[in-house]
Amino acid sequence: MCLLQIGELAGGLSNELREETKERMQWGLIRGMRNWIAHSYNEMDDEIIWDTVSINIPLLLRFCNEIIEQENSKPQQILSNNDRAVAETEKTSVHEAIRDANK
Repeated sequence: MCLLQIGELAGGLSNELREETKERMQWGLIRGMRNWIAHSYNEMDDEIIWDTVSINIPLLLRFCNEIIEQENSKPQQILSNNDRAVAETEKTSVHEAIRDANK
């Protein structure tokens, strides 16, 4: 379930962020993994899933933490209460999905 959620959340990222970070993160493969699991294309390969969980998810977590750190170091913009709530919800969802995938 968590790998599916990570794939869904990756699909919801802005095109701008995906384009800016495509050299560091393979967003298409993340979405592809989601589709593979969701639709059970062929048979599930335990080795691929294990490598994803044990190698790729920690890399994604480190990447996300770096992006969040960069964003937090930028001067704060004045956000409406609604914009602030949306941003906080998105940040929480991504962190929860990554945390759950590491369980």
